Amino acid sequence: MKKPTHVYVGRKPCGCAVMVTYDLGDKETAKEVSNAIKKGLTIDRYSRDVYRNTVSNEPGFMDCRHVSDGMMLLTMIENADDWIRSGEQVALDAAGGK
Repeated sequence: MKKPTHVYVGRKPCGCAVMVTYDLGDKETAKEVSNAIKKGLTIDRYSRDVYRNTVSNEPGFMDCRHVSDGMMLLTMIENADDWIRSGEQVALDAAGGK
């Protein structure tokens, strides 16, 4: 087997690297990259040296602690519901109701 010279890195929208695969020039590599793109990752291609010396040493490498887009949306909806309920309570209080 040929020694890979490059690495593909999949990044989430926040920029964190969450997927890595060596460029083996085969169908399996293409399948992994395709699946990562379908999951919404951005793909970067690096030489093995750049990957080893730079990318793999990034803070949060393969350990993203950012909230996922789905969780962020859920949090925003919950906060909006709280805000609406608070506004309704203020209106009731102002009207002398409970």
